[in-house]
Amino acid sequence: MAYNNGFPMNYPQFYPQYQQPFQVPQYQQPMQQTQQAPQPSSRMTEVFPAASEKTVLEFPVTAGNTVLFIATDDSFTAIKEASVTGQITIQFYDKRPPAPAEKPFDPAAFVTREELEQRLAALSVPAKRPTKKEEIEA
Repeated sequence: MAYNNGFPMNYPQFYPQYQQPFQVPQYQQPMQQTQQAPQPSSRMTEVFPAASEKTVLEFPVTAGNTVLFIATDDSFTAIKEASVTGQITIQFYDKRPPAPAEKPFDPAAFVTREELEQRLAALSVPAKRPTKKEEIEA
């Protein structure tokens, strides 16, 4: 059995505090921290031409990536994203001008069935031609 100052090694030792060397507290100089601007995060995005919206829907995108599509006829732009969990989101941006507004329906601009029948009847009845006698008198 090993002894330490007359006691076995597993006995607790009772040293008075004055036997421990005195340590001088050390003060640390505060370090001046410089403010650094946050670095902008960069992100790679691939751009592909698309013939139609169906092409965008069928195009495979790997998890964590974003793909930008521009229509070959410049009619739309689409962004297809796949999150790290594999969830896919697609956003379409239509570049075509809006369709012109339809003119309101005006029923007065159309002929009714009764008016049409009257006009057709007037056209189908032969007009009375003046006779020679009536032409001379006139």
